Amino acid sequence: MSLHVAMLLTNPFRPDPRVHKEARSLVQAGYKVTIVCWDRQGELATYETIDGIEIRRLAIRSGYGVGGRQIFYLPRFWRRALQELFQLQPDIIHCHDLDTAPAGYWYARRHRLPWIFDAHECYPEQVRGLRVNRFIYYMLLFLERQMTRRATHVITVGNLLAQRFRAMGGRVSVVGNYQPLSDFNANHHLSRADLGLHSDDFVVAYIGGFTLGRVILPLVKATQFDPEMTVLLLGDGPQREAIMAELPRHPHVRYLGRVPQEQVPDYTALADVIYYGLDHHFADDNIHYSSPNALFNALAAGKPVLTTNLGEIARIVREEKCGVIVEQPAPERLAEAVKQLRDPAFRAPLSMNARRAAQDKYNWNAAAAMLLSIYQQLLKTH
Repeated sequence: MSLHVAMLLTNPFRPDPRVHKEARSLVQAGYKVTIVCWDRQGELATYETIDGIEIRRLAIRSGYGVGGRQIFYLPRFWRRALQELFQLQPDIIHCHDLDTAPAGYWYARRHRLPWIFDAHECYPEQVRGLRVNRFIYYMLLFLERQMTRRATHVITVGNLLAQRFRAMGGRVSVVGNYQPLSDFNANHHLSRADLGLHSDDFVVAYIGGFTLGRVILPLVKATQFDPEMTVLLLGDGPQREAIMAELPRHPHVRYLGRVPQEQVPDYTALADVIYYGLDHHFADDNIHYSSPNALFNALAAGKPVLTTNLGEIARIVREEKCGVIVEQPAPERLAEAVKQLRDPAFRAPLSMNARRAAQDKYNWNAAAAMLLSIYQQLLKTH
């Protein structure tokens, strides 16, 4: 009989890329996986099966980015999630991020089950960026420390976050946001011609959320210093209105909106450079731990990365020699970096290093092997 894993998640699983890959790898290894998730707008099916993963969505009205007010809604999710867990009677609890951990910990402790705290972000710092009450921030720091110490195992996305959790006394492993190389080796269904681009256009792409800690507008403005580059923007978020207001003055920038996850490899493949800039001055200290999907997409596709000197992404780019790091993401500096990258002799070794890094260690096969090893250890000790 298959061991049953219950995952707790506070987004509606559209699907969530990281959660999807982890759950799918567990199913392929013979586990039964159920994701109990929070559909705050009641938009999606209550029950669904995706790649052999059972999805149970709890429709509890709330919103995203509501700051401290979320404290009034989270207990409702925890209560409903516990009701689902009592029905499911799983063998292992897998909590995605700190906001699910109290419910998972309580159930696991009562039933003497192993449980995993899977930290996608530094949650207290991410919440602090929303300007929440200081009491809530310090309460989250306390909760993070308690859950880290009590978890059977902590999984996180990068080495900097792993160091944070080890300092709190956690048993920690890194399962990165790496990508399956097969997604980037396959034939791509989208070409530059489909987007009205020429084969010799030099394309810099930003693919990700338009959240406030991302330095996107300077990249848009960089095109006025280097009219030979074309910028593609894919995503959505709080900066969208400000970005859209700039587009009429920058004809070399194309905004393509949010694209389905399965199309991301196509857009990554047609770019020459992948950009991901972080704001040094943003109040959300979570960006110091940023280990984004865009980085590992770029590595898998063999694309150089243009980034800022901040966080996990800068560490990896520097260590693997797979891109260019700018100290200050001013438009003029970004334009200079792009001109440097446009030289094929300069860009080629960076591309080669990116692909080698993905093949050697930053790929989903390696991450899945680590995940399954953690699960095997859990079962030996319980």
